[in-house]
Amino acid sequence: MTKIVIFGATGSIGTSALKIIKNNKDFELVGIGYFTNKQRAKKIAREFNISNILQGNNANKIDNFLKTVKPDLVLNAVSGSAGVIFSYITIKNKKTLILANKETLVCCGKQIMSLAKQKHVKIYPIDSEHSAVYTLLKHKTNNKKIKEIIITASGGPFYNYKYKELLKIKYSQAIHNPNWVMGEKVSVDSSTMLNKSFEIIEAYWLFPHKKIIALLQPSSKVHALIKYIDNSVDAYISKSDMCIPIKNAIYQYKINDKKHIFHFENIKNIKYELKEINNKYLKGYSYAKLMLNNINTSLPAIINIADEKAIKLFKCNKISFLDIYKYIDGFIKKHKNVKFKSILEFLNFYNKFAS
Repeated sequence: MTKIVIFGATGSIGTSALKIIKNNKDFELVGIGYFTNKQRAKKIAREFNISNILQGNNANKIDNFLKTVKPDLVLNAVSGSAGVIFSYITIKNKKTLILANKETLVCCGKQIMSLAKQKHVKIYPIDSEHSAVYTLLKHKTNNKKIKEIIITASGGPFYNYKYKELLKIKYSQAIHNPNWVMGEKVSVDSSTMLNKSFEIIEAYWLFPHKKIIALLQPSSKVHALIKYIDNSVDAYISKSDMCIPIKNAIYQYKINDKKHIFHFENIKNIKYELKEINNKYLKGYSYAKLMLNNINTSLPAIINIADEKAIKLFKCNKISFLDIYKYIDGFIKKHKNVKFKSILEFLNFYNKFAS
């Protein structure tokens, strides 16, 4: 039986993972971590009969927790930059990392991947798009050269809104995605399309390739595609259910998931709508190119931190929905772009703004 710890157990991903574990004899939940939802954490502890509960993100406590609990897998489902420390300590303890926290690779991709290689630690992604790419690459049966990796975007709830409508968007609207049940922060990022920029950076570190792009696919049925030099494609197609990538990841992609893979001689042959992302008002995807051009610097982390701060201001009605971009652009201008020498250097930088 595989022993598993879930950090961020009270959130959306954590809740879905718990449902899978509860109905599966292959796994034993041996510990959980949470931030503020104490009542939910207590309920989980009673339901799974566990006593190992960690509150907060103190580095020493995380380290001691993992040394005491001794899990085989650690699922990092913590939201935002606060989750980076969990990935870092998990890898240092040589535990297999099931990664839902995309900020880990957005902010510290080079350092995290280098440490994982040094410690011989496997990282398995949970994001539906990255899970789809992982599966497509694992089951690749031809010798064709890959031309590009494509992840998809639903466009969020406001992609077809007019400018005047976007000016009126409230936080309560932005936290609801038409296709997915997600946490508040990632839902707002989906609404601004910044989430897709972050996912491009995450994909860059997980699947190093010269060309990784996103295409619009409103129904969220096609999650990723591998395009070859002859323009044929392999596509991963499934319903919008996070339990699929979560199950794949906690099984370390050892289960047979070929049923979701389809081959097409040309990308145009896919009946699902796929088109370029082109929205002059929802410009979140435009940050992907900026971050890729500065991939080994602090700029991706700066953009991520700015986004987190902007969302908090938006939630408190201190800025408007479209002001999120203005805040990020201003934050970029204020902070010098440097190179983090270590993950601890990033954490020190992040802690200056975490409040």
